[in-house]
Amino acid sequence: MDLAALSKAEREALAADPGTEPEVLAELASDFYLLPTLVANPTTPQDTLRGIYRDFPHLRPADPGPLGEAPDDEAAAAIAAFRKRREAEAAIEGYRRRQTTPRPGGSSAQYVQVLDANGRAVQVPLSALRNQGTNGLAIASFVLSLVGGSVLAVILGHVAKGQIAQTGENGEGLATAGLVIGYASIAFFLLLLAL
Repeated sequence: MDLAALSKAEREALAADPGTEPEVLAELASDFYLLPTLVANPTTPQDTLRGIYRDFPHLRPADPGPLGEAPDDEAAAAIAAFRKRREAEAAIEGYRRRQTTPRPGGSSAQYVQVLDANGRAVQVPLSALRNQGTNGLAIASFVLSLVGGSVLAVILGHVAKGQIAQTGENGEGLATAGLVIGYASIAFFLLLLAL
């Protein structure tokens, strides 16, 4: 049967007719506008319905019956991979929670149990394990304040203090020194200009 030679109304009638051959119904599934009619037809082949539901999940009935119970192999593999990843993340998070304990005495500092050189377990502050260097903008602020770049030293000092507050890097003293020297230099130059 040449479906291309049929009119739209004839193709719709074939899609709705329970007596239409399964091969013809499967071929009609290539017409996008016929998909709701094919879903409503009880004789539409199961493979055709699975393809329609996979590509157009909004056409799936509220109670899909046996079609909704077993996902296809690709979906089952994706679900299994997702569950594995979630279980691994939960295990890692649980391990991290067990390894960090609050400091005795009620402080909010976190301690981690590590092995010392003799193989004994000791509690070390978590901040001691973080190897964060000195903020580069704090260094630049201090150096510029010493060589006469006072305005830049003040700007970089403020930016460095903001970054240090967010990241916990070292260099707050350098940033403060750059700010103090920078502001003092600006005040000195303004005083000279006023005289």
